[in-house]
Amino acid sequence: MSTPLLSTRLAFRCTIITGSSSGLGRAIALAFAANGASPIICADLRPDPRGDWGVDEPGVLTHDLINKRYGEGKAEFVKADATVGDDVERVVSKAVEVGGRLDVRVNSRSVFLGCKYAIRQFLSQPLHPSGHRGWIINTASMLGLVGLKPSAGAYCASKGAVVLLTKQIAVEYGIDKIHCNALCPGCKFQGFPHINHLSSVCFPYICMCK
Repeated sequence: MSTPLLSTRLAFRCTIITGSSSGLGRAIALAFAANGASPIICADLRPDPRGDWGVDEPGVLTHDLINKRYGEGKAEFVKADATVGDDVERVVSKAVEVGGRLDVRVNSRSVFLGCKYAIRQFLSQPLHPSGHRGWIINTASMLGLVGLKPSAGAYCASKGAVVLLTKQIAVEYGIDKIHCNALCPGCKFQGFPHINHLSSVCFPYICMCK
């Protein structure tokens, strides 16, 4: 290990992070690794980042960067389409294969399918030593909570659905020790220049449900 951990608060938490090759997904993967999570399954359509604006060590793939910083075997890339149920299920199976169980699912893509297969796995496994069965983190948006002009109706509706689904899962599965929260970030610079101009008018939210 060439880089010291920030903490061990996520030590030995087997984690799936979708959309992990770029942007927010990559940042989340690196943050989880810095706090001890392992193994981390980096799931995306391709391993290389889309653009290099703000990307830490853009020449290094996310899973390779985690292994470089924190030790071999800490992360693994799995090619998957988060909108295809069979792919989502396969990623969960891979996590269980390498980690023995699934502890955390971060959904940056296709939240519904990600929640569906994570919950099914959580319900099939014993409680974590901490007394909990699993954690789901959904990526929504501040536009799931407020509107924005012009012409953001479809986007606001889709992200509002993510927020409400998150709340429903937290209410329905809390008794099973399954926790579900949503991140509601403002606009951020990524590999998508056509939306970066919005960054000056947006601000972050976090939706804490359970």
